[in-house]
Amino acid sequence: MSEYLQADEAEAAVLGAMLIDPTLRLDLSVTDFYRPANALVYSAIREAGDQADQLVVLEILRSRGDLTRVGGAVHLFELQQSVPSVGNAGYYAERVRAAAKRRRLLELATRLRDVCHTPDLDTALDKGAEIVVALSLEVDGSLGGDGNDVTREVVELGSFVDEPSSPFDWVIPGLLERMDRVIVVATEGAGKSTWARHVAVTLGQGLHPLNPMLKIPPKRTLIVDLENPPANIRRKARHLKTAAETHGSWVEESVYLWARPGGVNLRKQADRDLLNRVVGFVNPALICLGPIYKAALGGGDKGEQVALETTSALDDVRARFGCALWLEHHAPMAQGGHRELRPIESGVWSRWPEFGIALRKDGESGRRLKVERFRGDRDERCWPDYLERGQNWPFEAVWQDGMPGSLHDGQGWGAA
Repeated sequence: MSEYLQADEAEAAVLGAMLIDPTLRLDLSVTDFYRPANALVYSAIREAGDQADQLVVLEILRSRGDLTRVGGAVHLFELQQSVPSVGNAGYYAERVRAAAKRRRLLELATRLRDVCHTPDLDTALDKGAEIVVALSLEVDGSLGGDGNDVTREVVELGSFVDEPSSPFDWVIPGLLERMDRVIVVATEGAGKSTWARHVAVTLGQGLHPLNPMLKIPPKRTLIVDLENPPANIRRKARHLKTAAETHGSWVEESVYLWARPGGVNLRKQADRDLLNRVVGFVNPALICLGPIYKAALGGGDKGEQVALETTSALDDVRARFGCALWLEHHAPMAQGGHRELRPIESGVWSRWPEFGIALRKDGESGRRLKVERFRGDRDERCWPDYLERGQNWPFEAVWQDGMPGSLHDGQGWGAA
């Protein structure tokens, strides 16, 4: 095996240094050791903790039945003699980690090569995608082991809450932060697609979607329409550009559309790749996508499984690109004369988003929609109580107690 894939001298030096100085903490994993005997010794040293001198480790190995496997007491003595300098133990540990990482990369590359011979292409792509994710974790991750890395994420709660809060990372001030997920449910024809386009266009043009008279930092947006043909979208969206132009010139390269009336199947890696490619090209702060059922094709599988796999794909997009998600979903058909406004098919869709919005027609005219919830908000935001059909824009936001002051002057959107 290549000298880069194993580090026998460094492994021996690490173990010898830890036997000489039991207080050393070198952040290695048992699997980082190439030699099985060295892995057994390291495991015994970890179990012994601060008492890891030669006699204690010797007794642990004997009780496990591993003493003969590692070469007996003589091997432990030889490990201590192999240490050039205990002070350089960190350097030796880094060499051990580097060799282990190279071996993992080689193993993943070998698996990827073997996957290429899978007869079914979809299966090959799915298996290949899993390997690519594992590769990305290896490439992006540190050389740390499995012992101390995760403990750095653990904090004392009192000290944590006493730290100054960071500002909100707003996509839409007062309404949506980056990584937030919104699902909007309504009956057919209520206007959920129209509202999504309204939000995408106003945000892209630097106008607050709930008060277009208020200027905000423009953010790039992407509309993913999985149902309507392009000609239909063009007719219905043309007036949005006209409305934006009444507030100034149209900001180019701010609002993008990807129309796929046939839908996509985010349970298939090929379609996940398509979406990732589009999102990577646009790099939006907000994606307005819908309807969800055209992105989550079941193929006979249970709704729970379909929803879990689809939300996994959508979470991957928002984590990879740091964007917020605004999704449209359908409600179940009426039963007993009452129609419940919640996402169809699976309770996953009700549990998953930060905000679950239901638009219910208020009155016979349908010109007013009541903004309800199918799940509780996970944070306090300035959602309106009603949407009314507007003059220039499709909808005007209405609050029972009047528009919040922050939406008049743009003030008050500070630290979390």
